[in-house]
Amino acid sequence: MSEIRSVRTLFVCLFSIWLIAGCARNKSQTNESVAKQCSGFVENANGGSAKWGGTMPIRFALDKSVPVEFETAVKSAMSTWNSALGRQVFVLDSSETGNLIFVSTKWDASTDLHWDQSGIVAAQTYLNGHDYVFSIHPTDKELDVESVVLHELGHVLGLAHTGDEKSIMSTKLKNGELRREISADILSKLSCQY
Repeated sequence: MSEIRSVRTLFVCLFSIWLIAGCARNKSQTNESVAKQCSGFVENANGGSAKWGGTMPIRFALDKSVPVEFETAVKSAMSTWNSALGRQVFVLDSSETGNLIFVSTKWDASTDLHWDQSGIVAAQTYLNGHDYVFSIHPTDKELDVESVVLHELGHVLGLAHTGDEKSIMSTKLKNGELRREISADILSKLSCQY
């Protein structure tokens, strides 16, 4: 069995201007089979673009730390990706044990990506419940959970942050703002890998 290597994308959220800012930290030493370089993706240790190499659709389960009312928002974020890509890419599956979404009260938000020679094969997403309040109907003091999950699922596909503040892959999201559409630019980037 291939040794699994991981990359951790750490997001530091600043509440006043609600920043889901981060910097990718690559813990992988190699990923030879994913050597193609595409703009807008997390890079592996060889400078190639990371992409999902596991089974599709990508199955996720919600950890017990995720409020029940967030399930609809998570399903909607997955549906947005599925519609945009024209196929079922993400599925919410309570029996899944590897790919999980958490609300953490102990550390900053992050998406951990684990890969082997085929590419990314597992992911865990942590939402920062210590410093932020998430809601399915956010006020000016809350972050939209659907927008945040949509962003994090982009990382699961290997997407890196972008400087475009209107993009779902932006490092910035204001309290109360809804960012639930995948731009043509993001779809173009994904077509390089998928």
